[in-house]
Amino acid sequence: MLCPIIETFGSFYRGCSTFLPIFDKLTDTFDALHDRSPFAVDCICLVAAKVKCGGGNLSEMYHRCLEEVQSICSQTLFSPVSRQEAVQAMVLVSGWSDNGWLSGGHAVRMALELGMSKAWPKLWKKIRAGKMGTSQEERELVIAARTWFVLYLFEHQWVIISRVHFVVDFTLPTGCLMETANPPSSAMTSQSATADSSSNTHSQSKTICAWSPWSSSSSSAKRFTTS
Repeated sequence: MLCPIIETFGSFYRGCSTFLPIFDKLTDTFDALHDRSPFAVDCICLVAAKVKCGGGNLSEMYHRCLEEVQSICSQTLFSPVSRQEAVQAMVLVSGWSDNGWLSGGHAVRMALELGMSKAWPKLWKKIRAGKMGTSQEERELVIAARTWFVLYLFEHQWVIISRVHFVVDFTLPTGCLMETANPPSSAMTSQSATADSSSNTHSQSKTICAWSPWSSSSSSAKRFTTS
């Protein structure tokens, strides 16, 4: 019989991660992620425990994870960010919170502190130059770019739903945008998402493709549309 916390962690990848593809089930296993970031494990278990309750009474597992996550989240307000996993975990907190705008804004600033906003331009230069490999450095660039694009999507959703202003300029440098008609032929990530500021500008939008050499899919793209 599996330990309850490990079973709860595993259930996250059986459904929850589909809607918010921040972690990779092949590399972000319980043991590996626990060594790198116990905070991320707590956040994953928090989300999984909440979903398992199915809208009913929240379980003891959920309340225990919530207490731990809230404690660590409070610490991130006053401590320097040192790992990407902390930002990824905060994205999960935001995605499954009733008021994700506040925690999401904090995640954006954590990402800025780690320089995640600069990851995609660096990654795109490597792809264009044909120098993309599978080193740890390149993997971290892919994770940072993917996380930043998720925050980009969140930010547009918050602006549309809450009618608030952007907390950061998400404009990418010239040369880092691809026209939808000319996507790269390399392997792409499988999850897709679109954020439109208004329907009448949809035809003029451009697509940013977040490429991952570790994706199990070889034919689909993860796309974020900018107006």
